[in-house]
Amino acid sequence: MSDKVGSEYGEGMKMNRTKIKVVDVIFFSGMLLLSFFSIAVASEESNCLICHEQLTKGKSVHAAVQMGCPTCHPAIDAKDIPHKVTNKISKGLSAEVPDLCFTCHSKAEFSKKNTHMPVAGGMCLSCHRPHASDQPFLLVKGIYDVCLDCHAEVKKQPHVVAGLPGKGHPLGRTIKDAKTGEQKALMDPLRPDKPFYCASCHNPHASDNRRLLRFESASAFDICSHCHKK
Repeated sequence: MSDKVGSEYGEGMKMNRTKIKVVDVIFFSGMLLLSFFSIAVASEESNCLICHEQLTKGKSVHAAVQMGCPTCHPAIDAKDIPHKVTNKISKGLSAEVPDLCFTCHSKAEFSKKNTHMPVAGGMCLSCHRPHASDQPFLLVKGIYDVCLDCHAEVKKQPHVVAGLPGKGHPLGRTIKDAKTGEQKALMDPLRPDKPFYCASCHNPHASDNRRLLRFESASAFDICSHCHKK
């Protein structure tokens, strides 16, 4: 092989190697950009709050919301609108209510000797909102009203302790502030961070005591004595 031919052959090999390197750079750069793009798209698709932000608006927000929507709705395909559900459970949930709730909330606390009817019937959402609420404890309405929807009669019945003046169960509600004259919530003496209401005496979910009482008692006076000391 002449020097000229050898030189041309060598130059050709260098050019081919250069072309290969350029193609490799372009290929891997493209793959890298595609990867970044896919991550960005996936991130945008998983950001359900772009359309459903209103579900997080409220004074009380369910801790599960902070865990991400797929925690409870794993079978929602967010790529298509309207969304497709890839399982046979309503709203693409991982389980039906109340089993879904029991993935975070201990089932033992809701399965005692006496269980509140809505709990026994798996009707968690009849009292609580699943995402957010302006009411405490994610309730669907005011803290007294949610109980009175089913137990309205307690407002007219005699006081739970016979012989006391006035009618109506001791519901708490509000009291008049001695200094300002304004109505304010009566606070629970045993749980100062919570208002006094039905659940101050009754467990709203389940209890081993009669009438879903929080405290073991042989009579009404026994339950009262937890706050009204003798």
